[in-house]
Amino acid sequence: MEKEKIIFQNYEAFGESIALTAVLRDLHQTYPDQFVTDVRTPYPAIFEHNPYVTRVANDDKNVRKVNVLMTKIDDCQVKLANFIGDHVKHVANVLNLPKLTLQKFAGEIHLAPWESVWCSQVADTVGRELPYWLIVSGGKRDFTTKWWGAQRFQQVVDAYRGRILFVQIGSMDDEHPRLNGVLDFRGKTDTRGLIRLMHRAQGVLCGITGPMHLSAATPMWRHAGRRPCVVIGGGREPMHFWSYPFHQNLSTVGTLPCCDLAGCWRARTVPLHDGRDQNHNSFCVDVVDNSPRCMVNIRPEVVIDAVERYYTGGRLAYLTPEQFQLVEPHLNKPQPLVQQVTA
Repeated sequence: MEKEKIIFQNYEAFGESIALTAVLRDLHQTYPDQFVTDVRTPYPAIFEHNPYVTRVANDDKNVRKVNVLMTKIDDCQVKLANFIGDHVKHVANVLNLPKLTLQKFAGEIHLAPWESVWCSQVADTVGRELPYWLIVSGGKRDFTTKWWGAQRFQQVVDAYRGRILFVQIGSMDDEHPRLNGVLDFRGKTDTRGLIRLMHRAQGVLCGITGPMHLSAATPMWRHAGRRPCVVIGGGREPMHFWSYPFHQNLSTVGTLPCCDLAGCWRARTVPLHDGRDQNHNSFCVDVVDNSPRCMVNIRPEVVIDAVERYYTGGRLAYLTPEQFQLVEPHLNKPQPLVQQVTA
């Protein structure tokens, strides 16, 4: 029987492309030898070395194009809909495949053999492989309600100075304020480079963002378990929609009047005057110093404790004094933190 050719399309954010890797995996594992699949996304490097991707021409007359979308954002306010599972369920409905369901609570990144043996970008910088955490201090400029604030991230970094090496990542097209005392890789990785950096990362500290999904989807170097990750979620989205059960997920849904039952889904704290304010007619209604109160209420001490649990629990070990001495000359020197988002 001839296999059906499908091109899956999703032109949204980085996290949606990670979700699409789960769609490919579960489709081929549930219906083996029935489909030939290709993808069209803004992040084709995510799908490099993926055994479920076969190049299919756009003008192939026998190909079916399927737009993979999130469909249950409204449902997730009252039902246990999940971001990754929603993409899989959408494809199951479109293709009328009743057996197709989420098989693993994560996307799936594939690495070439050479990517696992290549030295890391950290080793290239400091001269030796060292354990490190990736840290994301900001995010996309059009969703400022997801930001926790650089000054709070800085308090976490300072609390672990000499014990944890934090590597700061982020696209220079987005808002990622410079942190002190970190190895600064902002703007220094392409998509595949970020995947390799994630592969060797010991942990991740971030908000609800693409690296959170990448952390869950990327295998750990020399470890079979799931990568430690602390996610500062706030009250914008219900936790069951965005969270992974093996992460430390910090949510404030249910603690404020504006998100007492579920997420508020508000996007901005102040007008950004970028021509898109009218498309974001739901500004945060409880702003404290340009930050949503739901994020401010997650105190740095809570995040510090969430990180520490991985060490007291026995999953991880701190840097030795000798390791920190090796990396210290490469860390960002103290500078005043840049204020995020002003009216």
